[in-house]
Amino acid sequence: MRRALWLPGFVLLVGLAALAVAAVRAERTGGKEGGPATAPDRESATAAVQAFLRLAAHLQGSGGDLRFAERIPAAGEVIDELVASAQFGRHLGQVEEPRLIRIVVRGAHDAARGRIEVITREYWTTRVITADGKVREIRTDVLDARYLVVRDGPAWKVAYWTLGDGKPGRS
Repeated sequence: MRRALWLPGFVLLVGLAALAVAAVRAERTGGKEGGPATAPDRESATAAVQAFLRLAAHLQGSGGDLRFAERIPAAGEVIDELVASAQFGRHLGQVEEPRLIRIVVRGAHDAARGRIEVITREYWTTRVITADGKVREIRTDVLDARYLVVRDGPAWKVAYWTLGDGKPGRS
């Protein structure tokens, strides 16, 4: 008889402990962990992509100045790739100065738990400057891109991006 009373009490105690842990996690993350993205989440993720693009352009134009890299809302691997690209251009004796003219957000939707995919069309003008300071080329580009943006505490940051529409054989 004693055993029969002990089991429901134990189950209740474990359930209360799990509920307390979930409440603490929800409080730490502002209740956002695991649920579908809200409109403010999508707006924040889109703003993170826009900040990423502008700061990455500054980084590229600086030839890889790490002071810009520290401010870019992106995963470490993404920042490392941006820095390497800028420094490679410098190694070739040129600096590209991209300027984002316009960005059109074509969509922002849940990609997975705590992740939002932002789809853009971007209009860029890029000046290519040689080591002696002369403008070698001015290029205009229209790019379609997809960004995977993840929650990092209260903020969002770019974890991955790809050019084109993400479908094989098309861009």
